[in-house]
Amino acid sequence: MKKKLLEEIKKFRDAGFEVIMDDFGSGNSSFKTLKNVNFDEIKIDMSLIESFDLKSTTIITSIIEMSKKLGIRTLAEGIESESQAEFLKNLGCEKIQGFFFDRPQPEKMFWQHIAEKNISVENRMNRYFYDEIGKVNFLTGESIALFEYNASGIREVFLNAQYKKSLALSGLKENKALEKIFSSSKYDLGKKLKKLANSALKKRKKVSADFILNNRLCSLTFESIAECPEYSMLLSTINSIPLAKEKNLKEEFDSILRNLVTAYETVFVCDAEKNTIRCIYTAESGFRGNNSLYLSEQLLSKIEGQIYRADIERFKKIMSRSYVESALEKSASGTLTEFFRVKNPDGTFHWKFFTIVPIAESLGTKYVVGVRPAELFGEKNNVLIEKLVLDQDFLSLDSTSIKNLYSNEYNLWNSMISDSQIKFFWKDTKRRFLGASQSFLDYYGFKSADEIIGKTDDDLHWHIEDESFRDDEYKVLHDGEIIINRHGQNIIKGILHNISATKFPLYKNGKICGLIGYFTDLDSILPEQLKIKNAAFTDSVTQFMTARGFLVALFGYEDNLYIHGEDYTIGLLEIPEYLFFYKTYGKETAESLAKMIADKIRLYFDESTILGRIQHGRFAVCTKKIKSLSEMREIIRECTESIMDIREVDGKRCGLHVRHGEVLGSEAHSSLQLLELLVNRMSDYQKKNWDFSVTELKIRLKDMGVFFDDISVVDIASNQVVGFYDDGSTFVISDNCCKILGNEKKCGTCIAAKALSKMGSASKFEIINDNIYFMIAHGITVENKSYVIEGIMKLDDLPFANENRKTNTFFDKLSKYSIEIYLDSLTKAHNRKYYDEQIAETNCQAIAFLDMNKFKFINDTYGHRLGDYVLQKTSEAIISSIRTKDTVSRYGGDEFIVCFEEISFEEFEKCLMQIHRNVAKICYGDENEFRASVSIGGCFGPGKACELVVKADDALYDAKKNHGIKIVRG
Repeated sequence: MKKKLLEEIKKFRDAGFEVIMDDFGSGNSSFKTLKNVNFDEIKIDMSLIESFDLKSTTIITSIIEMSKKLGIRTLAEGIESESQAEFLKNLGCEKIQGFFFDRPQPEKMFWQHIAEKNISVENRMNRYFYDEIGKVNFLTGESIALFEYNASGIREVFLNAQYKKSLALSGLKENKALEKIFSSSKYDLGKKLKKLANSALKKRKKVSADFILNNRLCSLTFESIAECPEYSMLLSTINSIPLAKEKNLKEEFDSILRNLVTAYETVFVCDAEKNTIRCIYTAESGFRGNNSLYLSEQLLSKIEGQIYRADIERFKKIMSRSYVESALEKSASGTLTEFFRVKNPDGTFHWKFFTIVPIAESLGTKYVVGVRPAELFGEKNNVLIEKLVLDQDFLSLDSTSIKNLYSNEYNLWNSMISDSQIKFFWKDTKRRFLGASQSFLDYYGFKSADEIIGKTDDDLHWHIEDESFRDDEYKVLHDGEIIINRHGQNIIKGILHNISATKFPLYKNGKICGLIGYFTDLDSILPEQLKIKNAAFTDSVTQFMTARGFLVALFGYEDNLYIHGEDYTIGLLEIPEYLFFYKTYGKETAESLAKMIADKIRLYFDESTILGRIQHGRFAVCTKKIKSLSEMREIIRECTESIMDIREVDGKRCGLHVRHGEVLGSEAHSSLQLLELLVNRMSDYQKKNWDFSVTELKIRLKDMGVFFDDISVVDIASNQVVGFYDDGSTFVISDNCCKILGNEKKCGTCIAAKALSKMGSASKFEIINDNIYFMIAHGITVENKSYVIEGIMKLDDLPFANENRKTNTFFDKLSKYSIEIYLDSLTKAHNRKYYDEQIAETNCQAIAFLDMNKFKFINDTYGHRLGDYVLQKTSEAIISSIRTKDTVSRYGGDEFIVCFEEISFEEFEKCLMQIHRNVAKICYGDENEFRASVSIGGCFGPGKACELVVKADDALYDAKKNHGIKIVRG
């Protein structure tokens, strides 16, 4: 292959294009070419498919296996039968085309066919998804399966023969057996498989699990190989080994299981289908196999005398099949543990745990029940514990019995601190914490009690309103009152929770020496329907509060401010690129970005701060702890810098910037007004350093004049350089700002417009005659009107700046290059580089996305020369239809983007219609029998160009259906 051609192909790949070898297996599409060129895909010639005999199928198999090993995708053409399609599918060929799907047809009929068949069009994320799946080599000889997986369940996509055989040997012969096990929550095996699948998604690597089915040891693996917003694709393998062939393994299992069983006093096997229970082991007589006993009144009457009378009704309920199935279905661990008081031989009662474990092989019909003593408190303390817990209103340190419970002999106190799920705490007479249970510390996220000892609730800032909690505790400490189930709100890990608190006085020598209390999180014990309703207050992705929840919290802070005078601060952070990132890479990758942003925010704000995700890319913080705007602003500034350090999410590169604003709660009369002020301030704060009075502007211009050779203020609306009178009115210094650089027309790389659109900075180098200048522009406001400051610096100290005429050629070429680098050589419109670097991030009023109709037909029928001619004429038609201040860029191929800076909706609509009419005047063909046409998608903003383009592109898709125009609002 010629070296020049190889170089050109490499340029295409380096520029991001894919290179495909057509008709592999015929002509010049040889192995030698495949060796010399890095192809992304090979198209298997239809001649290899036509005969479809042993020889051709062997060759096709070898080609696909080779391609997998080389990392090259495959496409097979000429598919005319289901058997051909199924054969290629089993080989793992990524793409197939041919009459089996449909015959070639005109574009209009094709889109109609797509709509009728309800076939979706692949987007960029879908393509990435399927390309990743295409890397799987199905020809390894292993058992392989592909499953689509999401929250709603799992779907079999592909199972090879080996995989199906392994399932059948394990007793899963039914069609789509794994799908059915997954979808039925009553199967313990289904729960294990779901847990394994979720683990594969979370860890992003291969995970495995072993289980026994049909007397075979099955080892199943899942690996997430591709993900898109709708679902993930799991690659699975399964290996099934008869336990009989693994004699040593079977004996080891038996030995281990026998020893595990002896950890229980009694082990039963319940058969839910037969409604029987059989004892297989008791501590008194070892392993047994006595007759089964029906789960009926016969069994209940037999054990009724063994269960403590207060526990009998609960025992009957819990041991019923309906309860067990329901409880196991809800159990995260797949097991169920309950405890009852069981009679000892001496007539006393002892707490015992009943652990119920489903037998996987029975697929939900059999359970093992193990019974063992509950030794947490010890037999001697049972009555005493019940009396203290149930009968006493408060604890007294004078009680001899309670002192005994604190002793090392029983260690009840340590057990309660370490193991109890009760969130209890104790304080001194000044409301300072002396200690708390582990459950309390875990709830608030404290590593140890040292973080709270010596502090009051007020110090920890975890209540929106402190006074009611403070008053309750004074009543306990001063008056000896008992506060029972007092409702309140706490901030836990940035989320507002409803709690119910109970507090008792603590006595020593007859005097109150402190208080002891506990609280319950009411949100955690709500009925299921209310939990679902309450979920609307917590963002499932970041675990921040939603806009609704955040607003509710603000109402609480607002009330506290007006009643108790405690001020608070709110900060708002906005990431403008988030929505574009979401549309480009899909929901899951965008949610990963949201989690990363949330984690960054958590680093700068403690547990007492309410954290909110107000919209997709907008986050808020609210706290009483920070009461200074300058302090809040400094913390948020550091936080934004940390967020902007995020450069990659799930392997996708990204660049972020953050807008932010801060307010004090006392700056507005209501929370809604406060949020409005905050949003306005978020924008205003970015501009405030460049918002001048006339006097301030003159001082700034004088200061900047020290560094620049020329300083000017430009009115972009008129392109005039202006000066200012003391009253704020302007006078014209130059009627064309471009004359500063010796240009009569608007510069091709106008940084002033770019700076104004984003009210920020822009810069460039400009070559004029034999000199190089550095230019910087920044958007400003003067007396509430927008302008741009432009500074120009001549770079005299560059080594080639004062050369003789020999450098003229260099400067001429460089000057020309600085213009042409942004010019499309064919159409003379701006190019994609210009759009990406000069337009995409600027603000505009409207965007039009244009795509030529039937352009491929023109190229294929009349050749690329005529195609180029039509493109040139189309570009001329577009440019002639718009205003001089509007910008046209060739986006790629036959696509153009037009950016309108300031335009009314009516004028925008008129321009698009004029473009449509002017393009329709272009004739082509042997006798000019055809007319060109263009489809146009428009988005009327205002907004960033890159964001409006996304919406215009969506509108273009609809416009293509009838070769017309569609406009949407930004």
